[in-house]
Amino acid sequence: MFIARTVLLTLAAAATTLASAAAYAQAAPELIGVRQGVMRSFNAQMGIVAAVGRGEITNTKLIEPVAAAINSIAKQLPALFPAGTGAEAGVRTRAKPEIWSKRADFVAAAAKLDEETTKLSAAIATGNAPAIAAAATSVTNNACNACHGVYRAAAQ
Repeated sequence: MFIARTVLLTLAAAATTLASAAAYAQAAPELIGVRQGVMRSFNAQMGIVAAVGRGEITNTKLIEPVAAAINSIAKQLPALFPAGTGAEAGVRTRAKPEIWSKRADFVAAAAKLDEETTKLSAAIATGNAPAIAAAATSVTNNACNACHGVYRAAAQ
């Protein structure tokens, strides 16, 4: 039930937010809050996937919707970062100015996340726990950490 609820809430939030993120640029504080929630949800869903690698979830069919949600967010990540939604919006955010000053590089990093989460979805579809764990590690190391290292400020 927890997994299904998390996935449904994330998909609803992502669909609403990502489809019209540009419209939210005028309401930057709200968009920043939604963006932060979507990213927390993404992290929670990656935690669900990691549970497969730890042997806590053995029926991998249960996490196929999680893979779909993760990949959906990854595909539209740049839309969560329209101009005007950095620190200049007056809201606490860890988004660094490089997201906008090096936009093409940021979009390329988001494309890498999409690529890695697509591989994760394929691994989940196989039901092979070691392959799922390896793909999840690849998402974290090759996409999440790489992007955060450049585009996210350290926690304060």
